[in-house]
Amino acid sequence: MAVLEFNPLNPLLAKKSWLIYNRDHRKLLVVDGRIAFLGGVNLDWRSFLDNDEVNAVVIGREFSAKMKTMFDQDLAASEAIDQDRWEKRPLTMRLKEWMARLICG
Repeated sequence: MAVLEFNPLNPLLAKKSWLIYNRDHRKLLVVDGRIAFLGGVNLDWRSFLDNDEVNAVVIGREFSAKMKTMFDQDLAASEAIDQDRWEKRPLTMRLKEWMARLICG
């Protein structure tokens, strides 16, 4: 397992080299090829205490393999975002990010 730094204001400022992909917001974790966690819950205290979100835990190698295959297919169909693309994102996206920072702190 690896823990990576993430900077939500500029994800590409991380000190380690890793890629950001433009994909959906769902969460998926497959453990040892036999337990799959999926859903929308964020791993922070605000989400645990205030948000009404749900995750599912499914135990089984067949289901876990299907989830991993689906993740791999989604990742293959998504685009990596590099520094140049990040800096050239549309003004509308920058405004949405600014509003989210203003509202969420």
